[in-house]
Amino acid sequence: VATVASGPHKGRDRLYVGNNDFDAEDGATATIDQSLNAATVTPKFRKIRVESRDTSEQDGPPVRPSIHPDGTAYAIYQSWRTNDDDSGEGTADIVVLRDDNWGSGSKPFSDLIDPIDGKVGVRVVQSTKFNFNGVLGLQRTGGDVALVVDPTDSDVVYIAYNDDHGDDYVLHLLRSKDRGETWSEVTDTTQPNPGSGAEVIRLENGHWLLIGNDTERGRNSLVIAISAD
Repeated sequence: VATVASGPHKGRDRLYVGNNDFDAEDGATATIDQSLNAATVTPKFRKIRVESRDTSEQDGPPVRPSIHPDGTAYAIYQSWRTNDDDSGEGTADIVVLRDDNWGSGSKPFSDLIDPIDGKVGVRVVQSTKFNFNGVLGLQRTGGDVALVVDPTDSDVVYIAYNDDHGDDYVLHLLRSKDRGETWSEVTDTTQPNPGSGAEVIRLENGHWLLIGNDTERGRNSLVIAISAD
C-alpha cells in the first residue's frame, strides 16, 4: 500500500496484492491485483498478469510487490522453469519487475527489460533449485522470495531468496542501486528460513532489519538481523 503524496490524485491509496492465480492461461500464474483508489467504499481492482515467459505449468506461489511513495512499483516472483510433480524438484528464475508510474498505464510493470532475452522482467538469478515437497520446520521449501524498496530512494532495492544449491537452505541477498537494472553479487547468509517468507525493513537511522525464522524445526523462533548498509 502507498498513498499518493502530490498531484491531481493526492491522497489516493494504491493497493497491490500478489497472487498466484490458477485461472491464468498457459501457466502464466504470477499476477498482481491492483487498485489505484483502494480507500473508496467499493474499490475497483484489475488483474495484471506479469509473467512474460513460458513456464513449467505455473509460477511459484510468492508474488511480492513493494511500492515507493514516488510511484515506483516493484515486484518479485519465481518463474518456474522445470517442475517434477512426483519428486517436487524443480528450477526457477528470480524475476524482478518495475513500473515507474504506479502501474497505471496500459502495460503495467513493464519498465524493466531483461538484457539477455529482451522480455519484461529482469532475471536477477537463474535456475535456482527448489523442492516443493521438501520440508524445513513445518513449511515447504518451494517458495521463498522477498523484495523491499528503500523508502528514501526508489533507485535502491533489495531482494532475498532461498534455494537448494549447496548443503544449507539459507537466505541469499542482492542489492540494486539503479532501479533494478543491475545487481550486486549474491551475498550468502548463514540464516536458515523454513519457507515462511522473510521481510526487510529500513529504519529511520538508515539501518536495515531482516526478519525471518532461523530454525530448522518449527516456526517458534523469530530472528531479527541488523545491517548498517
